[in-house]
Amino acid sequence: MPKQGQFARSQRHGISKSFHQHHQRQRQRTIDQTMVNDFLIVRYRLTTGKHLESLDRETGQRFLQELTPRLQETSFDLSAAVHQTLVEINAKVPWQFFYQLSRNWSLLNQFIQRELPALPLAKPVLLKNLVTQGELDQVIVQLLAQRIIGMTLLQRSVSATVQQNLIHQMATTLESDSQIQWSKVAAAFKPWPFPLDERLDSGTRDWLKAISQIHI
Repeated sequence: MPKQGQFARSQRHGISKSFHQHHQRQRQRTIDQTMVNDFLIVRYRLTTGKHLESLDRETGQRFLQELTPRLQETSFDLSAAVHQTLVEINAKVPWQFFYQLSRNWSLLNQFIQRELPALPLAKPVLLKNLVTQGELDQVIVQLLAQRIIGMTLLQRSVSATVQQNLIHQMATTLESDSQIQWSKVAAAFKPWPFPLDERLDSGTRDWLKAISQIHI
C-alpha cells in the first residue's frame, strides 16, 4: 500500500515475468493471496486494457491496484471496497480521475465480475454487492461535492448540519436526471487547479498531470 498522502506507483515492467517465475517455482495451479494484485493486472493488460486509450488504460490499472487490496480486506465486497477506495484517494487525484472511472465503468465492471470469480485461489472468490453505473456515480458525485464544499469553506467554521446541507445542494447542482454533469464539475473545480506532489515518482506525476489536463 502507498504511504499516506501518496498514490500508488504504477506496476509496469516485470509483473508478467515475475508472475510466471512464481508459477514455475511453485509448480501448482493455484496462487496465494499475495499474488492476486499482480495476477489481475496481467489479466487487465491482456484483456480489457487493450480496448482503452492509453490514458484511460493507465487510470483503470491504477484504480484496480488500489481496489484489489481493499477487496481482499472486505472479503470481496465490491460495494464496500469501491467506496473505501474512492474515499481514500479522493484528495490525491484530480476530478478528471472520476470522470474517466465513470466513463469506463462498464468495461471495468465487466472485468471485475469476470476475473475475480475466476481467480485461481485455493478458495474460490464469491464477489458480493456488485456496483451499478448509477451507484458508482452517486458515490462519485457525493465525494466531489464534499471536496468542493471543503475547498470553498477552507478554515471557516460551520456546523455539521450546515456543511451537510451545502454538500447536498452541491451534489444536486452537479447532477441532472441522475446523470453527472461533467461540465458543471469542471466549472466548480476551475478555481482550484490540482496541485502536483513533487514527492511522487515521475511516472505518477506524469499521469496525474496528464489527466488533470483533460477538458470536457
